[in-house]
Amino acid sequence: MTQAKRLPPFIKDLRAKVRSGDKTKTQRPMKVQPENLIETTDGELVPMDADNKVIKCPFGQPGDIRFMIEPLIQLGSYAAYRDDGETVMMATACPIGGRPLPWAWQKPLLTSIHMSTVAARTFVRLTDVHVQRVQDISEEDAIAEGSFLGRCPCSDMQRKSKTPLEAMFRQTGCHIHGTEFSYLWNSIYAKPRPVYGRDGTGLRVIKSYISYPWEDVQETREHKGKPWHVWGNPYNWALSWEPHTPTKEMR
Repeated sequence: MTQAKRLPPFIKDLRAKVRSGDKTKTQRPMKVQPENLIETTDGELVPMDADNKVIKCPFGQPGDIRFMIEPLIQLGSYAAYRDDGETVMMATACPIGGRPLPWAWQKPLLTSIHMSTVAARTFVRLTDVHVQRVQDISEEDAIAEGSFLGRCPCSDMQRKSKTPLEAMFRQTGCHIHGTEFSYLWNSIYAKPRPVYGRDGTGLRVIKSYISYPWEDVQETREHKGKPWHVWGNPYNWALSWEPHTPTKEMR
């Protein structure tokens, strides 16, 4: 049995929605934006790079089993999930249950990226993986992304349009979930992120910055004296999944 691999990381609110089943989709920008897309006979878009090679999805393929990573916290001698305080139960002979996971780390907090595989409690099976631009998301898919936060941002926009995105929604009318998703997207991907490389001495340094905002803008700006590449309305890997009950071997 192949051991399950990780889903992309999520913020706290979205982790809760993955656990509850309210979030069954996610999109992540392609680090290498395709130079060309080839459409197959069944309508699937295959992304190609500048060398005309297929760009493979790093997050898996349909049928793959993935688990969600979460931050852990020390409670006494054992580990608990930081989000809700639930004790981490190690898998034994049964796929669910077992015994508490002893705390084996020096610090009392453990970030998601360092979570041990044995602590995984939320498993999914990928049902679809495809390429699409972020603005092509449907209202239905925005709901499956878990983007609805229980309020409509149009009330803020009615007072003043501060960005082209807000102006667009004032003109076209509000699709609540799609609007929420665009705000959620920009809160995560519109800010410049460092791109690292090596200098002449081999030291790891920031070479440039990159961002993937919702707005359909592709340009190079400057940030902190470095090039800032803006890939607006980017091509993304779109993943869908369904809940999955793991076996012991998957951990």
